Amino acid sequence: QDARITWNRQLAADLLTLPPDKLNGVQRETVHNLAVVVADLGHLLREQDQPGCVDLYREAMELLQRIGARHDEGAIAFNLGKAYEDVASLRDLGQAEHWYRRALESAEDHDTLGRARMIGQLGSVAYARFLEARKAREPADQLARHLTDAAKAYQQALDMLPPDAVADLAVTHNQLGSIYRREIGRASCRERV
Repeated sequence: QDARITWNRQLAADLLTLPPDKLNGVQRETVHNLAVVVADLGHLLREQDQPGCVDLYREAMELLQRIGARHDEGAIAFNLGKAYEDVASLRDLGQAEHWYRRALESAEDHDTLGRARMIGQLGSVAYARFLEARKAREPADQLARHLTDAAKAYQQALDMLPPDAVADLAVTHNQLGSIYRREIGRASCRERV
């Protein structure tokens, strides 16, 4: 991967000194290719729980912004959200939510599957906040707010998912089931008391 990045950096080096509006289609594609290989290394590092993925994602995003590749920029924002949610040493649910929202803003209106996935990730952040709040023994109203936020996001995602997105539907139904199980469990405990 390092060799691919080095090669693509050499190809794009002179282009990065030009004003973005002076780049032709082939030159924009060269910069795009560099962004892709930089992001690919970011994916590998994220999968290995390495915090260095963030710097690579940010570099890729800057390259994509330079050439106006808004859709691809949204994909990088999504991956930054995943990094802040999943990489242990980076864990920051506020940052994860920020990047997921940015990805959602970048999504095209007709991309209902992509938008549903991003909204689902916002549900994942809310659910993670619930788990952290429960562990910290925060008040019941705070726990309920996090669960409600998660349920709303997952329900919104579920409403948007196309019927043939079977894996996404399964995950979203599972997450909603977990939330409802926890709410019912809490209600049962209150009734016994």
